[in-house]
Amino acid sequence: METNSDKADGRKDNVKKQKMENGIHLSRSNLSNTNSKYKAVLFDMGGVVIHYQTRDAVKSFGQVPAETKRLFEDYEIGLSCVEEVQKFVKGFYEMDENILAAIEIIRENGFKTGLLTNNGFFDKEKTRSAIIADTSMFDIIVESCRAGIRKPDPRFYQIAIDKLNLAPEECIFLDDVAVNCKAAEKVGMTAIHVAPGDTSSAIDELETLLSIKLK
Repeated sequence: METNSDKADGRKDNVKKQKMENGIHLSRSNLSNTNSKYKAVLFDMGGVVIHYQTRDAVKSFGQVPAETKRLFEDYEIGLSCVEEVQKFVKGFYEMDENILAAIEIIRENGFKTGLLTNNGFFDKEKTRSAIIADTSMFDIIVESCRAGIRKPDPRFYQIAIDKLNLAPEECIFLDDVAVNCKAAEKVGMTAIHVAPGDTSSAIDELETLLSIKLK
């Protein structure tokens, strides 16, 4: 006689079989990245992991007065706080669900992940930084406000490399700013430039580099 336990085991086997047929990677423990030259994937925050609703204001950044531009640059290395920046622009963000799903699969396949962001502090005491609430999906985090330097400074990328204890050639970096991608390539990383609002194409490139299905 088939017990309830047997039925449950059968359902689990069917789900597992279906996931394998669909190309979905099941768990990190059953998979390995030993066949890949890459060991880590690093993500920019704004424009990649999250998208700002005030994107048009950010795009006009290069056209704002010099003193305002300097305010943002100081904010991103911790010299000014978010209250000052909010006098210029206020906005909210939404997470990119496609990127989040890809990160989960990347981690399940044994790759390390990192978040590299030009950001600032939320308070004048400089204790709370402007970063996503849940960072558990990342093995390492590099914030410009805490590092005192910002992308595209090559030293910024070196901090991530040192934290991971990897060679730059073993890292892939995604950013929506072309100059940041070029800087990453100069230190030896492979870079993927994420076009505005098109993380899907970037994920396609990442699939090719890692030889795993991410969608």
